Amino acid sequence: MLAINCAAIHEGLLESELFGHEAGAFTGANKRHHGVFERANGGVLFLDEIGDMSMPVQAKLLRVLQDGQVCRLGSEKDLHVSVRLICATHKRLDKMAETDAFRRDLLFRISGVPIHLPPLRERADDIAWLAHRRVQTLNAKTGQSKRLDPRFVSCAKLQPWEGNVRELFSALDRAYHFASDCWVRWERFGMPCSNPGSSTFADRAHNVATPLGDYLARAEREYLTQVMSEREGKMAETAEVLGISRKTLWEKLRRHKIAT
Repeated sequence: MLAINCAAIHEGLLESELFGHEAGAFTGANKRHHGVFERANGGVLFLDEIGDMSMPVQAKLLRVLQDGQVCRLGSEKDLHVSVRLICATHKRLDKMAETDAFRRDLLFRISGVPIHLPPLRERADDIAWLAHRRVQTLNAKTGQSKRLDPRFVSCAKLQPWEGNVRELFSALDRAYHFASDCWVRWERFGMPCSNPGSSTFADRAHNVATPLGDYLARAEREYLTQVMSEREGKMAETAEVLGISRKTLWEKLRRHKIAT
């Protein structure tokens, strides 16, 4: 599988990168270059940000997809290629087609199996998994063994994440590298943990007269439930995050009647 970002390559070079060129095809073309369609022959080609592709390149791409043949720049010989194509874009190609900013026939050609990925704010349940995987990746790179504070995930689920996963990872990277101990905390990210439409158990408790013992028991139960959910019910990982033994965790879950 090969991947290319259509928005990251200058318009004048994208055609060469896709379809290749012969030596002498243009100034600076000192040797033959095999494009990604040739190199991906028999495999998969991922065109990221296809919505940023210029109209002339779109026309040539359409021909390749229709005929299964690619011609290098400066060559008169067509080469047969068999490639499974995956495209991605953050733009509305259907709207672009209505204004002739994207070829409608190309849109039909690449829309075999459309997959809509909702923004991160609409799939908050993915945040815990993404965040823990990111920390694992950073640990592998740095040789450290930092862990994600459960509060980070709770706060992250309240954010709009306009930049989606990239913004989430940026926040995690910042919190990770500024962590003064083994815990990656939300406070190190530098963003308030708030949502006008929600409140924590501690916030609600200030408004109700509650005996201290009852308050602590209810707070512990809520926290245990939250961590268990974020660790997908994995007892060993939950106990590690809480800093207690598995036996102690079992006893607390049984006392609070929390299903496992």
